[in-house]
Amino acid sequence: LYRGSKDGFKSESFHSKCDNKGSTITIIESENKCLFGGYISISWGKTNNNFDKDEKAFLFTLKNPFKINPTKYKIKNSQYAIYNNSNYVPCFGGSDINIYDNCN
Repeated sequence: LYRGSKDGFKSESFHSKCDNKGSTITIIESENKCLFGGYISISWGKTNNNFDKDEKAFLFTLKNPFKINPTKYKIKNSQYAIYNNSNYVPCFGGSDINIYDNCN
């Protein structure tokens, strides 16, 4: 649906392509080449400036500097699975993963 390097790193670009699309998986590559992300079974954009509950949501790591094998983590408090805010790109688990506008 969305790729920052192609679609731009503005939050409005992310939301225009990903809101109300259903389940999504987000994969993030950091400056130091770590790969990680999150999955949600609900849509982005359900509410604005609010947390949304998703009991199926989880975080994961694929590549990291600690040589930990790919790992899946359940979000401990599903009440705060995602934070929908038009000024942010994906935000998972309260403050577990926060990607801000112009994150490139």
